[in-house]
Amino acid sequence: MVPRFQREYCWDDHVTMEFFKDIVSRLDFSSEGTVPRKLPYFMGTLLFLGTMHGTDGGNQLEIVDGQQRMTTITILLSALAARMHDINPSMSAKVFEYVLDTDNDGDPFPVLTTKTSYPFFQNYVQAPVAKREALISNPESEEDEAIKKAYDNFKKLLSGENLKKSICRIKGIDESILNGYEDIEILKAIRDEVLSTQVVLITTKDRQDANMIFEILNGKGVHLASVDLIKNKLFEALPVDSAADKAEELWGKAKAELTGRSNCAGFGTFYRHYWLSKYKRVKFDDLYQSFIDIGPKGKDESLAFLKELVDEAHLYSVIMNPQKSDFGNRKEYYPLIEYMQHLDEWFGVTQARIATLALLSAKKRNLIGAKDLLSCMQMMELFHFAYNSVCHMQSNKFEPGYSKFAIKLRKQTDKSGVKDTLMGLQKTLHGWLPDETSFVSGFCELTYSKKRGINSNKIMTTKYVINKIAAVKQGHDTFLDDLSVEHLIPESSSCDARLSVGNLIALEGSINKDVGNAELPEKMLKYRESKYVWMKEFLSTYEDFDNGSVRKRAEKLGKYMYNEIVCPVFV
Repeated sequence: MVPRFQREYCWDDHVTMEFFKDIVSRLDFSSEGTVPRKLPYFMGTLLFLGTMHGTDGGNQLEIVDGQQRMTTITILLSALAARMHDINPSMSAKVFEYVLDTDNDGDPFPVLTTKTSYPFFQNYVQAPVAKREALISNPESEEDEAIKKAYDNFKKLLSGENLKKSICRIKGIDESILNGYEDIEILKAIRDEVLSTQVVLITTKDRQDANMIFEILNGKGVHLASVDLIKNKLFEALPVDSAADKAEELWGKAKAELTGRSNCAGFGTFYRHYWLSKYKRVKFDDLYQSFIDIGPKGKDESLAFLKELVDEAHLYSVIMNPQKSDFGNRKEYYPLIEYMQHLDEWFGVTQARIATLALLSAKKRNLIGAKDLLSCMQMMELFHFAYNSVCHMQSNKFEPGYSKFAIKLRKQTDKSGVKDTLMGLQKTLHGWLPDETSFVSGFCELTYSKKRGINSNKIMTTKYVINKIAAVKQGHDTFLDDLSVEHLIPESSSCDARLSVGNLIALEGSINKDVGNAELPEKMLKYRESKYVWMKEFLSTYEDFDNGSVRKRAEKLGKYMYNEIVCPVFV
């Protein structure tokens, strides 16, 4: 049985293929058509809770270490049985007994039981071959997808079309060597190799001993990620009989929060950012030891920790994919949604999530108002625009800086302490802000094209510039709805500077469609229909605009962006 604290099945195509190669590579085929000779395959160590005759509480062995391997073997045996069913149904049935057996009363039971992937694993892998198609449903989780991919990959490798080709490719032999073999002989050889796999088997009836051995086997993070070890420790503190399996319920809720929206995050990434945001900055491999050192102790603290993990996972999902409804559809928070989107999606500054998580937590505790929250997030947005997207400076200082800020912010118990902490972050970021010369130099290198295949990061940065300047000049807190990026000198022209930021301006999308690729003098007549302040300023400033004007305008826009938009948020 796969217990509830085990991580979900997650072997990908590469790992399952390596497993299949390990099995097949031990088969020795001769050109005379003799039966393939098996060489033993060693699968490593398996750790079970219970005895080989069953646990004290029932007739199941609980897998403590080895779930991924046992699940993969079950999937491979199921795929083998399905392939054999078309050739020799009785032989297929015997193989399938290692997947679904019968008890003394003749009732079927799965050899491997798992709760996390129920009912997909049972229907896709463990249902009898003849009944399986009617039971199959679409995957509903990442674990379901991994199970489906593993089964489908094995099924493809074992198919009549690919079986011999796969073996020849893996072993580096000529296909003629396998001409003397029937498919069923090769399938039987693979079956026998799987069933004769050698392992080091450790069993214990004591759960604490099992957990201690588990930590010894995996404590260095070689076999399992730190988060899996942490999950094991939390579930150990909250056994089913004393908490109605609250641990599994809360862990599942936290995962559901992270996968319930688009742009979902991996649990490991979320957990590390949460830990850095509240407890201590550590490397991913050191998360487990940090959890042991300063994490929750005992049942009550572990339960409270899991409840907080659900809340923080929700806040993290908001950061990844903010919605207006997350903030009660209040217009004052609309700019906040843009700030988070720009930091995460446009600028790709994932370290900022550490600070944002603490800020949203402070908001939830009513320690920070809308004004201060928006001011702080706007400052972070503009700082990273200048530092990362324009000047491309080193980012290794952000994680320790944001972790220190977030931990300090979470320790505050009143609004005065929160304000002081925000001022500290403002001072830190201001000290890291590039100077005007560096900013303008990087700004003048920005380009924009509507054609595919151009550097997407640079395009997003330039698109941000045009939207930001237009919004500021229009007196808006958020980007304008109908804005399009207009090339003054047409992009289709031969002008060297046609893609430069100095050749760009904001224009209503409806007007942009009408002007098309006309020459600038003709387009300027149409520009007069625009309601944008920025366009009116351009028309009043330039009667003629050519290649030589672009560079000067780029420098002018860069200075405006730096002095009128970026720097004021630090005052």
